[in-house]
Amino acid sequence: MGEERRKYPRLNLDQCIQLSFGKEKFIDAVAVNISQNGILCSSSVPIDNLDMMFLMIDLNINDEIKTIKCEGLPMYHKSVDGKNMFGIQFLEMDETAAGTLKQYLDSAP
Repeated sequence: MGEERRKYPRLNLDQCIQLSFGKEKFIDAVAVNISQNGILCSSSVPIDNLDMMFLMIDLNINDEIKTIKCEGLPMYHKSVDGKNMFGIQFLEMDETAAGTLKQYLDSAP
């Protein structure tokens, strides 16, 4: 069995999100899990290239929805059971969003 290479633990997340490439191309996806460093998504739309994308992710922290905004770069993609799975590394996130994400990850059971 392969050795775990992840730097940060993942927290399962089953949420519909919309990803934007540039200013006019949007795709719908499902966020599968999230970590301090990135997010795993699933979509019916394949990700063909490594274009910078903009993400808005709603996180439920103590029954309050907080939205983080950030930019990320798809680092890999693969097809699994007819779904396009892709991992996005967070690249640009302001301090407030990073703090919100940390609060969300720390509040997980």
